[in-house]
Amino acid sequence: MKKYTVMLAALIVCLVLTVSLAGCGAQPGPAEDPSASTASIPENPADTTLDPDRDWEPIDTKFGTFRYPDQWFDSLETEQNETENAVSVLFRAVVDGQKFDLYELTVKAGDGDGAGTITGPDGVKRDVYVRIIELPDLSGSGLNDGEINRVYAMQESVNNVLDTLS
Repeated sequence: MKKYTVMLAALIVCLVLTVSLAGCGAQPGPAEDPSASTASIPENPADTTLDPDRDWEPIDTKFGTFRYPDQWFDSLETEQNETENAVSVLFRAVVDGQKFDLYELTVKAGDGDGAGTITGPDGVKRDVYVRIIELPDLSGSGLNDGEINRVYAMQESVNNVLDTLS
């Protein structure tokens, strides 16, 4: 019995080491082409780290300007609804002729937990509230994998927009 316990313990240790070390091995990637353009879409389009050299497209409202990453701006459509005390901006992806509502940012003065603040042309800071819209299952949409990834990345760009608030 002791012999089997030792063998089982040794097997578990070997398994743990194998799994741990498997993640450490570097696999060779494709050779880099120095003439390749660096302006292509990144391997991970959902990467939301801010790049100070990135171009930002302005989305002006009466209470301030949102900045959207230029990378997907050509596939973006916005719709604004204004009241006297608030403005809502709906961000929508338009890919292969299909439209997908992504998220809505609302700017208003008020109580509650905002996602940030924006400073208007009048110098007043107002709270920004975010509502993420659940996307439908895109697997049956007729979009290819790259287009589906673009829609998801565009939805995750809400983090970029919120990171640029004043």
